[in-house]
Amino acid sequence: MDTKDSDIYHFVPFLYGTRQCLGYRFAPVEMRAVLALLLREFQFDIDANGPAVYKRRLTLTMRPDPPLQLRVSLVNPH
Repeated sequence: MDTKDSDIYHFVPFLYGTRQCLGYRFAPVEMRAVLALLLREFQFDIDANGPAVYKRRLTLTMRPDPPLQLRVSLVNPH
């Protein structure tokens, strides 16, 4: 077996080592900036007609179960 085939990082070229993605440090900063803009411009409320209890469901990411229903409104409508 070739050593290249046995390398544990062979199929994740952008996650580790010299082939690590260039944006791995930029992405969290950009995510926080977008979240700050959304929270500044919009108000998020849980829909009163939805379920009273939500559980955490772990899939690829953490998500509420049943799916969360939000009402989104502008903070300062023009």
